[in-house]
Amino acid sequence: KTLFYWNACIRFDPYEANDEFNANEVDWAMHRKDTGEVVKFRDRLRYYNLAVPAMREWWVKTALGMLDQQAIDGVFIDAIMQINLAGYTIGKQVARAPEKEKGYWLMAEDLRRRMPKDKLLIGNALRIAFTENGNIKHLDYLDGSYLENWSFHAGRNKTAEDHARAIAGSIEVMQKALKMGRIIMLTSGPMGALEDGKFLGGQKVGHKDQASKLAAMHKDITFPLAVFLTIVEPYAYFSYHSGVDANPAKKEIWDNNVFDVLKRPLGKPLGPFKRDGYVFTRKFTKLEVMVNVMTKEAKITWYDFPKEKRR
Repeated sequence: KTLFYWNACIRFDPYEANDEFNANEVDWAMHRKDTGEVVKFRDRLRYYNLAVPAMREWWVKTALGMLDQQAIDGVFIDAIMQINLAGYTIGKQVARAPEKEKGYWLMAEDLRRRMPKDKLLIGNALRIAFTENGNIKHLDYLDGSYLENWSFHAGRNKTAEDHARAIAGSIEVMQKALKMGRIIMLTSGPMGALEDGKFLGGQKVGHKDQASKLAAMHKDITFPLAVFLTIVEPYAYFSYHSGVDANPAKKEIWDNNVFDVLKRPLGKPLGPFKRDGYVFTRKFTKLEVMVNVMTKEAKITWYDFPKEKRR
């Protein structure tokens, strides 16, 4: 499926549709109430003023125009977890913005009502950090959710237990979404990418050459894959890569075929996961999986593979 990328609250380039936004920037961009200064994401990109009806109509019409294209199967709404925040600073709690969240809901539900029934609406919505109940309320209008930063815990002075709670919460919310008949798209980089563990589940690997990067990715795939296997069922998808660069020269980062472990058969699940504290287990006809979200230990055992090939 091919989805049109459309951010929930940040104006990204390059879109021809941005010409209309730029012409109305005084009213359509978000400004700080105290100084009148334009609010920018990472000091670079402007935020939408979601309280302005004309801006919301422009956003919806742009998405609908793309859905008229035969090659487009749906819309992917990014950054939904930011719609209730006045700004965005990685790792820090920021002020809430209820008027921004209200505007987003009006806009998103309007798009859902007006879009063709045979098109998909997926969002980057489910997240434990900075949300209530993992943001699952957004699945009322979405067909599914992409998950990133699923081991990230909000607040300062994060502990191993904080990260464990975030991962466990992510597993639980993914299972709830799948029971609702929604799509789950779990993405991850190598879990051992950074030694201090501050960005577990992030996209950075920190290796200079492609060979050492790929070796690290092979080594560290077991934990995120085990997390995925605890919830996998139809309409659940897993992507494992070291970055998000769309440069055609770097397209190998999107090729999951280099990981043999992702091509092995699972067989039928013999039930949902079982949880004992921070340990999750699940059995299939062809494998069993154990993941300890506190210690970051994981084991996947395939019954019909030689021992030397098991992980």
